Amino acid sequence: MPSVSDIIRGDGLHANHFSVHISFDPAASDWNGFAPDFFDPTKFVWYFDGTVPNAKTALTFDSDPAIDTEVERFNDLLQDFRSLMPTTGSASPTTNIVVFKADLFGNTKQPAVSPKGAAWTVPQNWNGTITTEVETVFDKTVDFQSAKGIFYVLHEIGNIFGLKPPESPLATNPQYNTDMTVMSNNTIGGRYPVTPMAMDIAAIQEIYQPYGTSTLGANKDSYTFAEGWFNGTMRSQTIFDASGTKDSFDLTGYGSGVTLDLRESLGKDGSGNDVWHGYHSTIGNEYVYIARGTVIENAIGTAKNDTITGNGAKNELVGGNGLDKLYGEAGDDTLLDHYRADTSADELRGGAGNDILFGGKGDKLYGESDSDTYWLNKSFAEDASNTGTNTFIAWTGGNVATDNQITLSNTVVDKIYVKEGAAALVNGLGANDEVYWGNTRIVGDFYRQIGGQYQYKLGEKLYGNITGDGFYIYDALGHRIATLVRSDADPAAGIWGSFAGITVHYGDGAAGAVGDYTDVPIKPDDFLAKYPDPVAAGTAGNDSIPGSYLADNIQLLGGNDTCDAGTGNDTCNGGDGANSMAGGADVDRFNIELASAAYTDTITDFNVAAGEIIDVSALGSNLALTIIQTGADSSFTIGNRTVLMKNVSASTLTTSNFVGVSSLKVTVTPTNGAESITGTAGADTIDALGGNDTVSGLGGNDSLIGNSGDDLLIGGAGADTLSGGTGSDTASYAGSAAVNVNLATGATSGGHAAGDVFSSIENLIGSGNADTLAGSTSSNLILGGGGNDTILGDSGNDTLDGEAGNDSIDGGSGNDLIYAGTGSDWMFGGTGTDTFDYSRSTAAVILNLTTGTASGGWAAGDTISGAEYVIGSAYNDSITGDAGNNSLLGGLGNDTLRGEAGRDTIDGGDGNDSLYGGADNDKLTDLLGANKLFGEAGNDTLTGGVGADSLDGGDGDDTLEGGAGADTLAGGPGIDTLTYANATAAVNVNLKAGTATGAEAAGDKPSGIEKLIGSDFNDTLTGGTAAETIDGGNGNNTLSGDAGADSLKGGSGLDTMNGGAGNDTLDGGSGNDSLRGGTEADSIDGGTGDDLLFGDAGADTLDGGSGADTMNGGTEADLFYFASSDMGLGTAADHIVGFSRTQGDKIEFNMSGISASGFVGTGAFASGGVKEFGYTKTTIGGANATVIRIDYDNNGATDREIILDGIHIDLVAGDFLF
Repeated sequence: MPSVSDIIRGDGLHANHFSVHISFDPAASDWNGFAPDFFDPTKFVWYFDGTVPNAKTALTFDSDPAIDTEVERFNDLLQDFRSLMPTTGSASPTTNIVVFKADLFGNTKQPAVSPKGAAWTVPQNWNGTITTEVETVFDKTVDFQSAKGIFYVLHEIGNIFGLKPPESPLATNPQYNTDMTVMSNNTIGGRYPVTPMAMDIAAIQEIYQPYGTSTLGANKDSYTFAEGWFNGTMRSQTIFDASGTKDSFDLTGYGSGVTLDLRESLGKDGSGNDVWHGYHSTIGNEYVYIARGTVIENAIGTAKNDTITGNGAKNELVGGNGLDKLYGEAGDDTLLDHYRADTSADELRGGAGNDILFGGKGDKLYGESDSDTYWLNKSFAEDASNTGTNTFIAWTGGNVATDNQITLSNTVVDKIYVKEGAAALVNGLGANDEVYWGNTRIVGDFYRQIGGQYQYKLGEKLYGNITGDGFYIYDALGHRIATLVRSDADPAAGIWGSFAGITVHYGDGAAGAVGDYTDVPIKPDDFLAKYPDPVAAGTAGNDSIPGSYLADNIQLLGGNDTCDAGTGNDTCNGGDGANSMAGGADVDRFNIELASAAYTDTITDFNVAAGEIIDVSALGSNLALTIIQTGADSSFTIGNRTVLMKNVSASTLTTSNFVGVSSLKVTVTPTNGAESITGTAGADTIDALGGNDTVSGLGGNDSLIGNSGDDLLIGGAGADTLSGGTGSDTASYAGSAAVNVNLATGATSGGHAAGDVFSSIENLIGSGNADTLAGSTSSNLILGGGGNDTILGDSGNDTLDGEAGNDSIDGGSGNDLIYAGTGSDWMFGGTGTDTFDYSRSTAAVILNLTTGTASGGWAAGDTISGAEYVIGSAYNDSITGDAGNNSLLGGLGNDTLRGEAGRDTIDGGDGNDSLYGGADNDKLTDLLGANKLFGEAGNDTLTGGVGADSLDGGDGDDTLEGGAGADTLAGGPGIDTLTYANATAAVNVNLKAGTATGAEAAGDKPSGIEKLIGSDFNDTLTGGTAAETIDGGNGNNTLSGDAGADSLKGGSGLDTMNGGAGNDTLDGGSGNDSLRGGTEADSIDGGTGDDLLFGDAGADTLDGGSGADTMNGGTEADLFYFASSDMGLGTAADHIVGFSRTQGDKIEFNMSGISASGFVGTGAFASGGVKEFGYTKTTIGGANATVIRIDYDNNGATDREIILDGIHIDLVAGDFLF
């Protein structure tokens, strides 16, 4: 058998830290008075990253297998300590620890000593290795196999890792020495730890942080123990493991009984203090402890007498042979004693949780708290102390006299399962118990006499099995009159009947069932074989009679009875009264009898498809039944008797489902919901009421009324009346021969249409043949179906679809939509704006509205005319318009669309398309793919999309919008506009350089553009050498005219403009703008807001507009323009900087009533008379200023001012213009 290594590893370590009794002192001192001696070959020596002293050799294995095993174990121990260390951190030290041994613990049993220097400890991020080297004098006489020797080795390793003894030297606390830590200073009792123990692991993790390792595979570690490893001196070891979920102890290979305890040995109490539980397993001469946080879920015992205790996990404990004791503790545990063949009297205790206990003969099973399940191999007596809701399962066969006896003693709810083929005796059933049976013998509370009547009780519920066994009641004549438990596992609430002279039949027919009071006669199973057609007769009262699994004949007689016939080809005879009948499985017959009053028989499971029969011959012969369908149910009435068939559609019924019926007619009682209603082959009247209904008349002269909603009416054969009612209603002839239908005239002929009459029908569906279908003045939907159809749209806005076949379609007047079909169609749009739709074509189409030709895909062989709009296919189409105003939509595919003459609207759809506007003012749009748009002649609008498009305006004044993607934008001849008004962020466009960046402008190449429109964001727009118009739009824009007589418009926002060369016009718009005219005679208007206006060179005209503006004309003779409504007073006044009479500057008033005669110079205003103005020399902010005063209100006071900054000047009337 495989043996276990000295420390048994699982899937990792837990991060639980313990501090009691442990001092985490990295400067752990030597103990027992020994000083470190690096070179002493007679002692245990440690050294680090150095040459092995005294020429020690590397570890080798000699010929003794026992020694080899112990040397390997020694190396495992070193690496187990190493596995507790963290391995993360690229900069961690990698110092190697080398363990050197010379004559280790020889005959003198000398103890080991601490490492050199004693204060050196492994750094917390240490990433080195541990190795061993052995002196050449090492031989078999060395006492290296003893547990005590390994204990000393581990103690010194602990010192290396910074652990300190938890007590004073030579202390003899057995918990420390044998159970908790290898760092104790003494060993007693011949027991020694041989692995890092629970407190060692916790301490190392406290210092170095937890580190997980996996050595045996994820989630399923198995700890296998063999006999040879536990036959020495009593020793201790600890298991640390965390990440598995199916870890197991497996003692099947061990030859002696063991004690296994899966609980932690070291934990914490409710206050967080460390608590030494001392839980441990005893395997041979060794103790095995579980470290804190370690969870071992499962355990398998030996073939001897074991004691196995679980923990709080979901344990699976297997006892095997022997006299075992299994304790589940908390958790939903599974305790198995029968896992091996076993006749011992074992004890299983589930503890808290919903446990499963498997027991054999003589076992004691205690579920204890919560709801448990007992699997019983032999007899069993329930633990009376159990308080849960329990389940008992007798799972094998046995001798009925000695085995599988279940005795219940508590009063809680129990469930008992007795498997097929098993035998069982049940005693002590309480009032709330449930029994699920096979073929069994029963003993218990079975028969009682109460008040002179016979009442039968076997638990609260009884269940039969699936092979025909059950519990029945028969009358004195042998007729079955009640079923207590049927063979299909239906429950019955005890035996509910009270009868005289009855016999009970059940199970395998064994006679002599013993009850609490008397014997009950038993009828054998073969009774029914002697009476193959059992009859169950009711009474005049309200009976409930179930059937058997054979062919029953059940007579309900009088009263409101219930019949549930069960399996078999049964007959239910209704009798008088209101009865409920269920035939059950197989093919059943329902005989309807006369009623003394208005009664309804309800058949709950009538199976039309199986060919079940309703016999009404007792009510008459050759009857003409009217079936009324209401919702999912159907019914008919004969005299006082109404028969209701649940969940039966009237349209599925035929006369073959009846006896005594010669014909059927259906009347549907609909609802206001959307329904599918089908009549019969007779003359039906169906009113669908509200909802979008589908109504089928089938055969006969039907009257179908759609009522409200959008209804589909299918008259079928016969001269039908189809009335659609409100909504958009459709008459369908899909299943007919060829029809001729005219909605306008009401004429109908051919196929199912012959003799039909329409009312409020808007739409038509033709047959699969050559139909003639004509619409009305309404907007009709006409579908031709298969065949070579003729479809006439009339005057509404119609949707016409020839579908398959070579169809002739005339849209008539109105704006019609005509779908192309698969054949060679003739399509004429007629008057109005009509659309031809080829979107369903399975290949590319070529269409020319000018020539009327069509080819390719579904257009092959078509003749087209009178269409203004065309929709292409999903392929690479070529569509050419005519001289009219066309709308062309390419759809998917790489399409070529040509508008020709007329004002066309062209949309390429998806794909890389080529669009040509032709003559006139066209609108070309292609938002998907990398497209080419050519406006050609006319003032066209070209709009690209997400791809890298090429837009060429051609002749005329065109508008281009490239959209996203790196577009090529050529205006061509004319005054062309490039707009980024729909951009999602700011753009930077330079017409002179032909470049653009930002948002949708990124990568664009503009040329031939005379007008540029920015976005709603902070744009930078620069003109070229021509005379351009640049409109910044919203946002704080920077506009530059460059050369040419440019027009710059700032729009809203804080704009900055520079006209550059040329006679430019600048309009600041709203906001506080900065406007600079440039080198020539410019016209600058600040607009609203407090603007800065600079004329620069040239004879400029400056108009600040509203707001407190500052104007500087620059060089040459400038004109400063002021309107009355734009002027203010004080801080709201406008300022002029650099006013010069010598260079010809003038101030112009656009104010009614102001003239040269009102100039007063420096004088005061006189109230009344003419409107006056003058000036005052002053200083503002320490600088000279001349303030022009205006009394516009003519009241002798200043109400408007203009401030000439930096100058004292004697103004004269000649400085002003009016």
